[in-house]
Amino acid sequence: FDAEQKRSQQKELGKKIAKANENEKEELLDKASKLSNENTKLNITYYSNFKQEMDSGSFDKYLEKDFFTKKTNIGIHNDDYIFEMDKKLIKRVGSQGQQKTFIIALRIAEFKILNERLQTVPIMLLDDVFHKLDDKKIDLLLDYLKENDFNQIIISDSIKNRLKKIEKKIKEIKIFKIVSGNVYER
Repeated sequence: FDAEQKRSQQKELGKKIAKANENEKEELLDKASKLSNENTKLNITYYSNFKQEMDSGSFDKYLEKDFFTKKTNIGIHNDDYIFEMDKKLIKRVGSQGQQKTFIIALRIAEFKILNERLQTVPIMLLDDVFHKLDDKKIDLLLDYLKENDFNQIIISDSIKNRLKKIEKKIKEIKIFKIVSGNVYER
């Protein structure tokens, strides 16, 4: 391959990935909106510096910039997602609980998409998921997790009272404690 062919392939692949990410965003938003249980309009905007109409000259300018900045300035690693609630940045107007609920809805939506596409049930990992959620939202989340087929969920939490609450709500549960790198079943 000569350098021109390689740049052309990189450009075309970048465009395909950016288009696929834009399409995936719509499905993720649709599922997350249904799960978030908020009375607000949610939106996800996807930004990519790979434009469908990008020509070779524009692409070459990025490559020249790469040489001088000693980093890659174009590509999917620079893509970004903007999360909005009622047309405002959720990180600016949403309470910590609303932000956390939105993130959880995104994770569950991602789980559902993977489940549908792969025809297998992934393992759900929820790390410190209850932090910044009020008791009502914790109860809603536990009820949702109990009522839906997640097969296996790994939840991390460090607050004993919440663990007791989880044990009461979800009967089929194993709790492990990690002390100095050793794992013990409780």
